[in-house]
Amino acid sequence: MLDLIPPQWLHITTQRIGFVDEVSPDEAEAIRQGIADRLKQIDPPIVTFQHPTIRPEAVLIKAHPAEPLYSIRQQIHHAVVDVVGSDRAEPLPRPEDYAPHVSIAYVNADAPAEPIATAIKGVEVEPVTVTFTKADFLEFHRDHRMYEWMSDTPVPFMTR
Repeated sequence: MLDLIPPQWLHITTQRIGFVDEVSPDEAEAIRQGIADRLKQIDPPIVTFQHPTIRPEAVLIKAHPAEPLYSIRQQIHHAVVDVVGSDRAEPLPRPEDYAPHVSIAYVNADAPAEPIATAIKGVEVEPVTVTFTKADFLEFHRDHRMYEWMSDTPVPFMTR
């Protein structure tokens, strides 16, 4: 009932821009440049991951605190709006509604969550603290029951 996500496809989604046929190459490049201009002024965010959470669509690990990633989300959102306008941009969630996470498995069938909850309850792990040094500007698809990207352009945060 779960499709485990291979390490190369693990990610935190921050801002969807649009389908490939809805965003011109010039718009995509202008958005990428706008994101780069904004992120180079921001300190790399530091977050911690520890406990898995079961959701109807996935098993995931939340990032704590969410605030540093919300700040990144805001900057990326503003860069998108600057190019395509607010009518075409994914809305910016309220801070209290933003829950950055890394999905580790996608649910692929209707089934009780109890066996997963029991397995997770028995896992003892130390927290992992991560400093993000870049955001990735991705072109991706979900043809094989998980997100896989065809192109990946790194956009670095401030470097000291």
